[in-house]
Amino acid sequence: MKNEIDRAVEKDIWKDRTFETLVDKGAVELGLELKCSKCGNWGWHSLKELDHEVACALCRRKFKFPHLEPSSSQKSRWAYRLVGPFALPDFARGGYAASLTIRFFARIFGRQRETEITWSAGQILQLGPRDKVEADLILWHQRKSMLALDYQTELIFGEAKSFRGENAEEKRAIADAFEQEDVDRMKRLASRFPGAILVFATMKQASELSAGEVARIAKLAEWGRTYIRERRQTRAPVIVLTGTELFASFSLSEAWKAVGGQHAELASGILWRSERLRELADMTQQLYLGMQPYSEWRRERWERRRLVQERRRAVVAT
Repeated sequence: MKNEIDRAVEKDIWKDRTFETLVDKGAVELGLELKCSKCGNWGWHSLKELDHEVACALCRRKFKFPHLEPSSSQKSRWAYRLVGPFALPDFARGGYAASLTIRFFARIFGRQRETEITWSAGQILQLGPRDKVEADLILWHQRKSMLALDYQTELIFGEAKSFRGENAEEKRAIADAFEQEDVDRMKRLASRFPGAILVFATMKQASELSAGEVARIAKLAEWGRTYIRERRQTRAPVIVLTGTELFASFSLSEAWKAVGGQHAELASGILWRSERLRELADMTQQLYLGMQPYSEWRRERWERRRLVQERRRAVVAT
């Protein structure tokens, strides 16, 4: 576990204190793995459990502590384990990804002093008498202004996945992280709350997203790009966050520059204007969904509409 955490934060300036903080906060606990002399299986034991005899959690029988060779890796080895809510399966049932997503919007994206967020995780919304929709997280995001009124608060709905679709022990793909039902659920929320921003966040890297996942989310993003004239904004901007963004240690631009390629190109051109969440949606759609920049997409739509209107006028004239 410690080695995996060290690799994840190797570029973090605070990397030397990361694991120490996890231990101090009670997220992980030091113990000793012992090989049971009765059934041959390994089991983890807290420091408080260690005695001349210890009980095997599997076979339930007691066996002697390896006094003669306590440092032998064939019989014992020091090990950390997650404790409390952090020990729940599937990375705390998606809680890691949800927490990292909230952290991203609170600390990584933009400047902390210029942004305020309020968040709520794991909510079931009652949209009607028999219509309930679950949201992994809900955020209210507002940019502050030094010399004018604060910007309009943006409503964000998030679908957060850890590595679902991957068995952490066997390291084999089982299913996509984002399935069609996840996309449909987000679309229902966007239909009920026009203008809301939709976030698909996963701890996976972009290369681990399947073609099916990309196609499903891209179809929703295309639908969300429609401009609502009455609201003067797009219907439902879609933001895609991967491990690159969720594990960023300092800022989004620095994380993207470290990746290089198209990420670095977009990072160098980031403009933090008042609608920057929508700019983030545009950029992540280009990076992870293979979509056109929004400006080009909209220009092509207007051009097609203009050609259709000209043909209609030509028909009427004849």
